[in-house]
Order: sequence, then C-alpha cells, then structure tokens
Amino acid sequence: MKRWMTGMKQALASLMLLALASQSHALTAQEMRAMVDGETDARIEALGKAVAQADEKTVLFLQALADDAVKVAGEQVLVLKGAEGLDLLTGQTKPLPDTAQDVVSNNRFRGEIDTALAALKLFSPDAMLRKAAVLALLKEPDAAKLPLLDKALAQEKDEKIAAWIRLAQAAAQLGSEDVATRMQAAKALAQSKTPETQLQLNQRLGQETDPQVKAQLQASLRDIEGALHWGERLGALFTGASLGSILLLVALGLAITYGLMGVINMAHGELMMIGAYATYVVQAAFRQYLPGAFDWYLLAAVPLAFITSALVGAVMERTVLKHLYGRPLETLLATWGISLVLMQGVRSLFGAQNVGVENPAWMSGALQLLPNLQLPWNRVLIIVFAAAVLIGMSLMIGKTRLGLFVRGVTQNRPMASCMGVNTARIDTYAFALGSGIAGLAGCALSQVGNVGPDLGQSYIVDAFMVVVLGGVGSPAERASAQSRVLELGVYVVGFFFPVVPKGQARIRVQMSAVHDRADLEKAVPGVAMGVYNNSGQICFAGTRVFVQRSIQDQFVERLAAYTKTLKVGDPMAADTNLGPLINQSQLTKVMGYLEKGPQEGATLVAGGKRLGGDLSGGYFVEPTVFGNVNNSMTIAREEIFGPVASVIPFDTIDEVLKLANATEYGLGSGVWSSNVNTVLKMVHGIQAGTVWVNCYGMLDPAVGFGGYKNSGYGWKGGSQHVDGFLYQKAVTINEE
Repeated sequence: MKRWMTGMKQALASLMLLALASQSHALTAQEMRAMVDGETDARIEALGKAVAQADEKTVLFLQALADDAVKVAGEQVLVLKGAEGLDLLTGQTKPLPDTAQDVVSNNRFRGEIDTALAALKLFSPDAMLRKAAVLALLKEPDAAKLPLLDKALAQEKDEKIAAWIRLAQAAAQLGSEDVATRMQAAKALAQSKTPETQLQLNQRLGQETDPQVKAQLQASLRDIEGALHWGERLGALFTGASLGSILLLVALGLAITYGLMGVINMAHGELMMIGAYATYVVQAAFRQYLPGAFDWYLLAAVPLAFITSALVGAVMERTVLKHLYGRPLETLLATWGISLVLMQGVRSLFGAQNVGVENPAWMSGALQLLPNLQLPWNRVLIIVFAAAVLIGMSLMIGKTRLGLFVRGVTQNRPMASCMGVNTARIDTYAFALGSGIAGLAGCALSQVGNVGPDLGQSYIVDAFMVVVLGGVGSPAERASAQSRVLELGVYVVGFFFPVVPKGQARIRVQMSAVHDRADLEKAVPGVAMGVYNNSGQICFAGTRVFVQRSIQDQFVERLAAYTKTLKVGDPMAADTNLGPLINQSQLTKVMGYLEKGPQEGATLVAGGKRLGGDLSGGYFVEPTVFGNVNNSMTIAREEIFGPVASVIPFDTIDEVLKLANATEYGLGSGVWSSNVNTVLKMVHGIQAGTVWVNCYGMLDPAVGFGGYKNSGYGWKGGSQHVDGFLYQKAVTINEE
C-alpha cells in the first residue's frame, strides 16, 4: 500500500503540466471497465484511448493497475485504499464486497501500463523524469503515443530532451505507411546510438519492401554498429579485468603455497569454495538475526571467509602436508584426495545444489558509461578489493616480521633454523595465509557467480598456470603475471579480433541438428529432454533444434505430441518429468520470451503457458515448442534457461553448420542421423566442445567437458585435467 501511495503522489506530480497543456477528458466508468476486463488487445486499445486524453484520475487508476491495487465488484471498479475500496469517480470509500475479484494482467499489458505511465511523465516539471520518460518511449515505440510526443515537443524548453523526443517520434514513425515518413525516420534514428534502436532498425529491415528505405535503414545500421562497437570492446576489456581480479586473488594465495613452499595444492580451489560458503552463512545469519543491517553483512563475511579458509589450511598443513615437503607429486595426490573430501563435506552440510548469495544494496546497479556499456558496481568493487588485497600482501611480505620469516625459510631453511626461526610454525602460518587469501577470493566470487560444491574446480587449473607462467618471485609478481598473461591476453585478442563478425547477431544458445535419416523414435525424446531436462535450466540445453526441411512437419508434430505427455509438478514425485523454475525472476523472464516468440513470427506448437490449478502458487511453466523459428528471433538468440524448444528448418549440411556456428559460444551440441558421412561432416564442422551423436547430455568424467569460443577456457575431467601437473622424462641409452 505504501508503494502505491508513493507512486500515486509521483504520478500526480508528473501530471501537473499535462493538465495545463491540454484539455483533459474525465475518466469514465466504461473506460475503467474496458481496461480491466476482456481480451488483451481490447484492453490495450482502451488504455491507449484513455492515455490520449488523460486526467488526474486516469493517472491514479493506471498507477493502481501497475501496483495490483484494483478490484472488480460486479459493475464497479474499485481501487484499494487500506482494507476498503475507493471509487475514483466519486471519491467515496466503502468496504470491499466479498465478491470482489482481482484484476489479472499479463506481462504484455503490464508493459503497456508502464509505457503509458512513462509517457505521462513527459510533462513533469522535473527534467530528469522527462528524459527518463522519453528514453522509455524510445525503447518501446508506439504510433499511438505520437500525439503526446507532439505536445511534449511543443512545450519542451530543454534542447537535449527535445532532441530525444524527436528520436522517439522517429521510432514511432518507422512503421508508417508513408514511404517518405519511413525514410525520414530511418535517417533520424541514425543519431540514436543505442542497442534498442539497432534492434528496431533490424526488425524493420526484415519487413521493409521499398528499396530506398531499405538502403537508408542499412546506412543507419552501419552508423549505429560503428558507434556500439567501441562499447563492446571496452566491455570485453572490463570483463577481462574483473575476471582477472578474481583469478588474481586465487593465484595470490597459491603463489605462497606453491610458488614459495613448493606444495602442489589441488585443494586450493576448495579453500576458495569454503570462503564462498562462509559468506553464504554470514548472509543467512544477518537475514535472520540482523535484517536491518543486511546490507553490511560483507563487513563480517570478509574476515570470516579469511579465518575459516585459513584454519582449514592450517589443519591440512599440520596433519598431512608437513610430512610431504619436497615431494611435489605426493602433495598433488594427497591434496586431490582432500579436495574430494571437502567437496563431499560441503554437499553433506549444504546440499549438492548451488546456494544464492545476494549483493548488498551498495553493490547493486551499474555505472552507465555508454549506451551499450555498463560497469556493474559489484565487479568494479571486486577489482578495487583485489587491488587492496594485493597491496596488503605486498606490504606484509616485504615489511612485517612474518613476511621476513617466510622469505627467510623459503630462501634458506637450514640457515633460518640456525638463526632461531621455528620453520615448522612458519610453514603453518604461510600455508594458512595462502589458504585465507583463497577464502577472500571465494568471498569475492560469491558476489558475481554461483556458489556450489564444484566452485573451486573451475579456477584451480588457471591459478596454477598463473603461478607457473609468472615465474619465481614475490606473490605480487606472480599474481600480476597471471593478470597480464592469462585474462587480459585473452580479452585483448578478443578486442582486436572479435569472435563474432560485425553485424552478426549474438547467439548464446546451444543446438541439436536432426537430419532426414535420423531415427525419430529416438531423436524426438532425445532432443526434447536435451532441452527440457532440469526445466531447461542447464548451460548446454540444446534449445535451437535444427531440423531438415523434408522431415520438419513430421518432427514438429511428434515433438509436440511427446511434449504434451510430460508431467510438470512436484520434483520429488516419482512420476514427475519437469519441476519448477528456480524463482519468480526466472519465471517472469521465461514468460516474457514465450510472449515474444509469436510476436516475432514464431508458431506456438505446444505449451506456452504458466500452469494453474494446484501448481498456480509455484514457478511452473509448460514445456514449449515453437515452430518456424529463425536465427534472428530473440528466442533463438538469447539463452532462455527454461523448457523452450525452437525448431529451425534447414536444407543442406553446409547451411545447418553455418546456422549452428553463427554464435560466439560453443559448449554443447547434438547430431541425429544414421548416415555415417553426415555424422562425420557434422562432428568435424560444429564449433563446440562437446558433440553428442544420437544422444544428448551424456557426461563421463573420463572423457572431459569443455567449450569453444566464449563458452569458457580449460577442460573439466579427462586426462587433460591432470597431464599439466605431471613431469615427463625422456631416457636415451647408447649401447656402445
């Protein structure tokens, strides 16, 4: 209720100049009824008419709709005011009838309400509100809003905001029936260097029939793409710096245990995992016992993550590693076993699933530098944190008594012992210090990534590479070498030689390809579960399903029929095939994709709805099949992370390889065919780390798993995971 009252006050302030600038039309009961009842298209039409002649009551009503504060009782439409209902037309309040029902609004209608409220803020006395309103309309252009834009432009005194209004007008006119109007709009939009405008022009380009307008659209797109390219490059550099800062912390601790002590600690990643879980425990404690101070839980989590990991490291050193100094291979095997024990211990305490760690409020949001360049505050602060830890470690090693002893023991253990240094104690202190820094890395990583039992395995190989490539020297030098050689090297190369060619759509999802000689009895369920497994919430879900055109109709029909047989419900029930999505945010995201698919021309073949009835209180979505999809559609470009299959037709092997590889990622893929030549050509041609043939998602630790391009670096499992840490020996014998 407080949120609604605040929104109501803001809306009234935004409408002050609107009431003076235009002749308002009093809101009627028929208009309110039309906006809360009926089909979505009719409600949107009624909304547009009301906004065109809005008065104060219209704004109040729209804000109440946005806040789910509207009830329908018979023919009356009431706005919630405490426990009573307010009749906006009369201003009278009365108790809500028992028969009062909620107004149900889908995501599409909610979006229209938000756009309408933003449009009304065009007349606010606050320049920042007017600018925000114009930018919102520029992202969601609507020809019905042109009268409001015309009125706003006529009275706008700020030339910068007036320029944005003209761009919003151009965006709304892009779909005009008049060729000259479309031409002028396409030319004007070249001045809007935003990804949203780029998408609008691309969509219009696919629909445009006039050759002159099409040429202007292409020219405007080239101008926008040239401007956005620098934002992408700078974003890649920042991503490299942020990832490098986390790996710097990981390598900094390892530089002590491996670079200075000679211990090949394969459990270093698990020490980082312990730091991440310590952060999770502190977060949970603050949420339960100190909710008012939740935003400051990191102040307690940072030292606790360090102490917890340091204590575990000290125990490891005292109980196992002190007996293995000078035997690096044996330390590798011993710590590998310890890592497995630590992972299993965490699974027993916290479960096998990832746990969520939330950012404090002061780490949320982003710094907007360019239209397509945002620097998330959490990553910016992690870079600062890593730099602070690096400086602190350099001072500690170089300026403190402990640092002096560590350097002395490392350089000449017998001499240090003769000088009275307790070398065994220093070994423990040094190992605990390196372990504690790993815990700090885990604390930092918890703010930007998932926290799970396998967290450390993704970083241990990279950390060892850093220390090895950095050479012998101080921890600071090794960590710095890591940052230079590994992360920044990768992203600098990507800066000058981008993986995705200019102008190519950035596709982030994996694929399966079904050829005309595939066994559909096996291919249909295999493809389906390659998408639907874990309700689509898997990084290698093959949501793009390429099907040879000759069998497309048959395959889609079978896939739809199979999809309808799957049971969605309680994941603990034995007969359940699909469980829920992870949270409300993901549900909202997936439902948005389900609405966008048909809007962009895809055919909904099966599913597409949120489940009601007994499952209405959960995050359950029907497994969904879209037909007639192409690579330019949003559902084929973006990772939905939900049970959604997009069927894309193809004719030849060369065509499907081109479509499949038109992405900056390459994690997993599937090929379905009984033709050996087809399989071989597909296997060699697909740019992906894993290719499953006549199956999907089968993982074997002995085989390994990894990705191509931006799907990561390094390899999990298999002999590759170990070979880099083993020594090879060549022996030559002369018989003479």
